[in-house]
Amino acid sequence: MPVSDAAPDWKAKNQLPLYDRILQAAGTAMEQEGIDALRLDRVARAVGCSRSSLYRYFDAKEALILAVLEKRVIAMAQRIEIELEPVEDPADRLITGIVRAVELAHSDPQFVALFSEPNSPTVVRIAGTALPQLLEPVIGALLPLAADGGLLPEDVPTEEAARWVVMIVVGLLTFDSSRAADRDALVQYLERFLIPSLTGAGTWRRQPS
Repeated sequence: MPVSDAAPDWKAKNQLPLYDRILQAAGTAMEQEGIDALRLDRVARAVGCSRSSLYRYFDAKEALILAVLEKRVIAMAQRIEIELEPVEDPADRLITGIVRAVELAHSDPQFVALFSEPNSPTVVRIAGTALPQLLEPVIGALLPLAADGGLLPEDVPTEEAARWVVMIVVGLLTFDSSRAADRDALVQYLERFLIPSLTGAGTWRRQPS
């Protein structure tokens, strides 16, 4: 059912805090109506609060979208961390973590809403700037072991490698969805290109002209 324009009083007992209810209502609207259809005033009505109350937390539509996605990313990162506990090989850990991040993003309703509107100006801005920032902690958590295990050369900063890997993941999610949806193809792609590029990072040098 579409998000209702009316809701119980947000101050009523036994309800989630207002901030959480705003995220919940916004996430539902994103799933049902799409990213571009999201409106702050409608979210406020769905929650049952005034627009001024909502604006105390979010003064712009994109800020609200990012907060919804950030909450999902935190849950995603926690799940991946648990699943990777038995994986010791650094390359296998990195590939498995990326594959799971892509799979979880593609199965999450809020992220599906994001990727279903690739030509939207709002989505382009989020995918190009904010989405990498959201995903960086997830990928960054996979790389320290890779550095300690010798996957990354000593002179390659882990933070720089993490940012580069994040851009690969964002590209898979936004521009190469067919490969991202095929687990075997994705694993082969990462084995063939990602791992060699990391293990050999910093070895190539431009020859002086």
